[in-house]
Amino acid sequence: MTDNSILQRTVSQIKNIADVEISIFDVNGVLLAKNDNVEHSFIKCDAELYQDEHSNQTALRYSEYGQNLVLVTSGTDASSISLLKMLTLILDDNFGRLNETLSKTEIIKSILSGKYTGLDIEYLKEKYRIEDGDYYMLVMNTGGENTDGVINYLTALSTSVNDIVAEVEPGIIVFIKYCVEDDGINSALSFANIIIRNAATELNVSLKICVGNLAHGAQDFFESFNQARNGLRTGAKLAYGKDAFSFKEFLLPDVLLKLPSSTVQKFKNEYIDEGLAQVLNDETLIETAEMFMSESLNVSETARAMYVHRNTLMYRLDKIEKETGLNIRNFIDAVTFRISELISKL
Repeated sequence: MTDNSILQRTVSQIKNIADVEISIFDVNGVLLAKNDNVEHSFIKCDAELYQDEHSNQTALRYSEYGQNLVLVTSGTDASSISLLKMLTLILDDNFGRLNETLSKTEIIKSILSGKYTGLDIEYLKEKYRIEDGDYYMLVMNTGGENTDGVINYLTALSTSVNDIVAEVEPGIIVFIKYCVEDDGINSALSFANIIIRNAATELNVSLKICVGNLAHGAQDFFESFNQARNGLRTGAKLAYGKDAFSFKEFLLPDVLLKLPSSTVQKFKNEYIDEGLAQVLNDETLIETAEMFMSESLNVSETARAMYVHRNTLMYRLDKIEKETGLNIRNFIDAVTFRISELISKL
């Protein structure tokens, strides 16, 4: 039996969220609920979805929880279909599904998976009190080491009710950090480095963290999460030396990874000669080159970061130039060296 109060509450909810008019009928055409001042005509909806160009209306069948309803709204474009599909989500919720089984964390994980989009997210933001604002998106790989300990540490590190920590797949954790003014965090990357250092000293866990674009609310979670998750995968595939990095650092590798294998092999044959190959296989020289580029080609900072004498560093840079013909103290040569290194790993 249909509870009309649930249906009326549902059309009121969707009016508040999307400012649209909805009518709900039973399959015999009896009007069960509607917004004020709206006059939709009943559409006999034998299929799941029906669009009537003559009346400029879209109808959708709803048959969950023992209900047999026809949902009707004005318009026949894609937004009308999306609106009615969101209405089914609210009906599911009001008839008990979401209240019984899903926590806020589970809903966030569903958003990250792409299950909910558009108006669905607008509804879920209101229901689960997901505030608008800026969020850092950090995706990290524990390597299977003490994942529960890392989750507990990140949970303790949370300073806002809007922060979310969740394991999205074995060993892969997402930390969605709500940005608050004067929280002492300069950027997502600086925050990631703090987490890495503390996890190493307190938990003896070596983390790899990739950050996505700043998310300006739940509607951006899916895109930002996938940027960071894909960046983490690319970093692993290329044996990337850094522990904390942005997905933007892999713009070039992503392009190269999409090249046909024959093209990649052609590049290898043409550009990676014997001298360059020797340098790329020399752990000391490649570590030096990586650190030099990560320190913005600054000799003093690189020497300090590597705990080596400045003269030792200069000797290594000179050796790289002698073997490859590339002076990576020069920006263009450094870029060429980086591209060659990436191609060699494909």
